[in-house]
Order: sequence, then structure tokens, then C-alpha cells
Amino acid sequence: MRNQGRILRVRLGHNPNSSSIGTVVIVFLWSLFTASLVLNTVAAALAAARERREAGRG
Repeated sequence: MRNQGRILRVRLGHNPNSSSIGTVVIVFLWSLFTASLVLNTVAAALAAARERREAGRG
């Protein structure tokens, strides 16, 4: 039978054992940033269109 690997040390804190977790967190943060940017841009465009429409009535 082959010798099995063993866990030598478990690290805690920044850049823990699996670097793929850090990649997922970065992608999540960039997704939140992008979503908020798009949402705010659409909200500003809709508010400007509504204001122009109401100004045309008055």
C-alpha cells in the first residue's frame, strides 16, 4: 500500500490553506461593485427621464 499524505499544518487568517477561496471572494466583491454601479446608473437614467417628462407637462 502507498503511504498516504498527511496534514502538516493548518494556517488561519489572510490567504488560508486554499487560495481558490480568496479568488471566489474577490469575484464576489467585484460582482457586488458592478451590480451597484449598473443599478445606480439605471436609477439615475430613469429619474432623469421622469423629471423631463414631468417638466414637459408643467
